[in-house]
Amino acid sequence: MPDAGNLEVNWNGDAVIDQYNMSIIKGMTKTMADCVINAKDIVPVDTGTLRNSIKIINFPKTDTDGTVSGTWGSASVNYALWVEIGTSRASAQPYLRPSADKHYPKLKNHIKSFARGNS
Repeated sequence: MPDAGNLEVNWNGDAVIDQYNMSIIKGMTKTMADCVINAKDIVPVDTGTLRNSIKIINFPKTDTDGTVSGTWGSASVNYALWVEIGTSRASAQPYLRPSADKHYPKLKNHIKSFARGNS
């Protein structure tokens, strides 16, 4: 126990950094999940194959450089890109970019919410 003239300082920085990093991962996962749901709602549907392919491909994680990244989209359907951007024979029917444009601006608030302990 410190005496009356001394104050004790404890470093919990590593725990704080870990907690904030986890908030970033959770915020990114929430944002990506919202994008997936929205993209599935607006994608053009013929057989349902494209809609069913939209998912989180790589959940967010921290790499060795400290960068947090994840991937979502339609990686398993070879014509997904052509639906998104169009071809010389078919107009673009974007579903990924509009979903990203709608939900990416909410990422900062998702991270803040998880950092404050909200789920």
